[in-house]
Order: sequence, then structure tokens, then C-alpha cells
Amino acid sequence: TLATTLGAWVRFLGSGRSGFWWVVLGQAMAASGQPLLFNTPAALAAQWFPPSERSFATTIASMANAVGSGIGLSYTPILAGMETSGNATEGSSDGFGQGQAGWRGAEVDVGQEKLADMHGVLLWQAIVASGATVLVIVLFGGGEKRAEQPDGGAGRLWRTVWQCLRDRDFLILVAAFGLGLGVFNG
Repeated sequence: TLATTLGAWVRFLGSGRSGFWWVVLGQAMAASGQPLLFNTPAALAAQWFPPSERSFATTIASMANAVGSGIGLSYTPILAGMETSGNATEGSSDGFGQGQAGWRGAEVDVGQEKLADMHGVLLWQAIVASGATVLVIVLFGGGEKRAEQPDGGAGRLWRTVWQCLRDRDFLILVAAFGLGLGVFNG
């Protein structure tokens, strides 16, 4: 969470006309914290919920992560007031304020007004990230473990990993998820 917040502020501070590399640096900083965030639901469930409720808690937290990402990706163009140009004709729209060129292959108007709008969006993202970081630190930082933890350790972890890698159904699930992720992000 801290890397994401610091990255958001670096992106905001570098969002002027000549700050491209600062924005890239901020994005890299934010991205460096993402693997830790994506592993949080299982750790949160293990720390705060009894074993009988951990699967459900992990599912809800994982879905909240995806829903939050969707909301963030949806509101950014709306807040920035971005419109595409290129193949679109004036006044044509697909219902989302986008011309016929759509999102892919369209050029984005980066005039001074739009740059100011994006600067404002990056400020809001940094403020929201800061607020979330403060909430995480206040609510979860340094707290005692609420649920009983099974005795395990590194040996048990590697045995479990090896068992998963030998499980045919698990490998099919990993392959299907990997394909879906690749198609979605490709």
C-alpha cells in the first residue's frame, strides 16, 4: 500500500508537460507494490477469520480488489473529461462519450486543458491512495492476530506447494487462469 501511495504522489508531481519520466517512475513504484496487494486477501483471511470462514473471506476480498480496479479504471476518463479524436466524426458517440474510433487506436487530445484535467485526476488518485494507506495502517497495522494460526512453517509451505504442483486439477486451473489473464491483458 505504501509503494502504491508513493507512486501515486510521484505520478502527480511529475504530471506536467515535461514530467513523462516522473510519471513512468511513479507507475513503476506503484506497480512494485501490486504483488503484495494481490496476496493480501489470503493473509488477511488467515489473520482475522477462523478456518471455517477463511475461504469465503478470501473470495470476498479478492473480488473487492477486482471491483475496485474496475471502478478506478472507469472513473479516470470520466474525471479527466477525455474525448478521442482521429477517425471519429464530431458528434458521433458510442454511448460512453467516445467517438467511433473507440478506445483503441484513437488519439487523445492532450491540450493544456486536458493536461490540467489529468493533473487533477492524478491528484485525486494520490489523495484516495493516501486515505486508503492511512486506513490500512490504523485498522490493520501492528494488530494482534485475531484467529488461531495452525502450526506450520517453511517446511509445510514447500510440501503444500509441491502437492499443488502435482495436482492435475490445480494445474488445469492455473493454465485456464493464465490464459484468461493473458487474453484479457493482451
